[in-house]
Amino acid sequence: MHLRSIFNPQSIPPANFFLVLLLCLTATACGPSPKVSPGDQSLQQQADAAHARADSLFGLTAALMEQLRIEASSIQTQGRELSDEEREFVEAVRNAEYRIAAWHDQHHGLPGIDHHHDGHDHSGHDHSHSHGNEMHLTPADILALQEALEAEMTGILEQCRGVREVSH
Repeated sequence: MHLRSIFNPQSIPPANFFLVLLLCLTATACGPSPKVSPGDQSLQQQADAAHARADSLFGLTAALMEQLRIEASSIQTQGRELSDEEREFVEAVRNAEYRIAAWHDQHHGLPGIDHHHDGHDHSGHDHSHSHGNEMHLTPADILALQEALEAEMTGILEQCRGVREVSH
């Protein structure tokens, strides 16, 4: 099986998809905040669950990507010209890294949800600080955003698994 049959760069949704989605959702979120209804609480709980699932998928994907990076690095440091399959593998790893970085940049924190700090030290500061990426959206908007982020991370994980299967 060839990598090109599993990974087609043209099939990747543009990174700007989330930017457009965020702009649309932000435009609909302007105005005074109404009291939280039981329906909104349910939507918020669903969004929280989608966020948690996306974070879990991100953890699985990051672990798999680390293995793929090591393998790609090993291939590149052999001191010889790479075969076509090896070049395709290294390129597929780079493309997956790009998608993960784009997803991570678009991943917005929800109020009250723990978030990753990528190794940053928690001691000596208030945990209620803002990372500047929190948005003020309705619960329905937040749910739609978190579900989209979860779906994108699911696709990235499947892409990484496909790359790994072909490399072995």
